[in-house]
Amino acid sequence: MISKSIAKAAIEALNILNRASSVSDIYNAIIEYKLYEFGARDPKSVVRITLERHCINKTIGVMHQKRFFKKLNDGRYALMSNIKSES
Repeated sequence: MISKSIAKAAIEALNILNRASSVSDIYNAIIEYKLYEFGARDPKSVVRITLERHCINKTIGVMHQKRFFKKLNDGRYALMSNIKSES
């Protein structure tokens, strides 16, 4: 099922992967499971920027009010609901 937003597609991808994952792994799951249709020239960058904007522990120029992810020290992203088992 195609999500209406990249953030929701990333949440679904991380739930499918069931572990903290890299941008590439999240992007590949989004494509494999047809969670979102990208129109961008560089969709992996779009996924990375979306993850960053929704991260609890990041501060970039334009942050989203809703935070779903945490960026781990090794560069992987985890869902906030799974952080205790991934840190």
